[in-house]
Amino acid sequence: MKSFLFVCGILLAVTKGLAPPPLPAPSKSVPNTRLYGLLDFKPFHGHGSGEQKKDLDDQWAVQQEILAARRGHIDKSALKKKYANGAKGDLSSLGEGTRKSGNPGRQDEMYVESPKAAASNGDLQILHEHSYTMNGLKEGEVSTGTTILALPFDGGVVVCADSRTSTGSYVANRVSDKLVQLSEYIYCCRSGSAADTQALTDYVHYFLNQWSLDTGRQPTVKTAAHLMRRLIYNNKDQLQAGVIVAGWDPVDGGSVYTITLGGSCLELPFATGGSGSIFIAGLLDSEFRPNMSKDEARALAKKACAHAMTRDGSSGGVIRTVAITSEGVDRDYTGGNELPFGPSAVW
Repeated sequence: MKSFLFVCGILLAVTKGLAPPPLPAPSKSVPNTRLYGLLDFKPFHGHGSGEQKKDLDDQWAVQQEILAARRGHIDKSALKKKYANGAKGDLSSLGEGTRKSGNPGRQDEMYVESPKAAASNGDLQILHEHSYTMNGLKEGEVSTGTTILALPFDGGVVVCADSRTSTGSYVANRVSDKLVQLSEYIYCCRSGSAADTQALTDYVHYFLNQWSLDTGRQPTVKTAAHLMRRLIYNNKDQLQAGVIVAGWDPVDGGSVYTITLGGSCLELPFATGGSGSIFIAGLLDSEFRPNMSKDEARALAKKACAHAMTRDGSSGGVIRTVAITSEGVDRDYTGGNELPFGPSAVW
């Protein structure tokens, strides 16, 4: 009996000595690889070379000092002298006293009036404004323009877009495709920064594909729209992306969702987006009606997009449409010389 206990003790000691060390606690700095974890992770911040990151850090430090001066924590005259030559921040707003815009809705009045605030919405706004140019895009960034729209019909939905992308006044691509397939029956219309919207659609396409493999079912349009909304909202300070998510599913049929630059998600009877949308709002209000046929919806989408392309300098090229029903998707292409409306009819 004693020998048996002695052997058991030896085996226990050896086993304990060979046991692997306990796993460390998960680091908060590493995002969860599950779907809901990645949605909370901001994947669009911090990319670039070491010099680019250092330059961003320098700009951030300058902006922090500017904000501290506006709150009264740093002497403004000393800060102006420090950055008199080659300052990376806008020091023109460091005048004495509180900035008054005359508009009570503007947030820039909060800078000096709330000196004890750790970080007000106005602070975040000014940091965002210093990172982007007046049109909301970084210098040299490719913009999709654009004119995008989605019109539901009896049994499905039609999505439509022009094909022009530009960098400032230069047309970078005349025949780009702004209609991206997220799943078998769901499409996304892209507007804003071309790079941002391409990254977003790649993420959503991957997540929806993984979800379909896990569940054996196709995702609903609502699921895709709110997935896109969460990505845009969680990264709203780094992205310039306004999209339309539309498609067909067995639960809701044809449905249309628009996600704004700030991350709001709205289900609408029909949706338009991009710089050309302001020119066709009245046209669609007067001519759109529920339960149109597929051909009627596609014809109206082409007509509206052609009107926008005629009036909007950031829209042009060709018209692409996709009709989505329970039977599948049907793509259509209309060349620039076949538009239902154009300059020849205007002038």
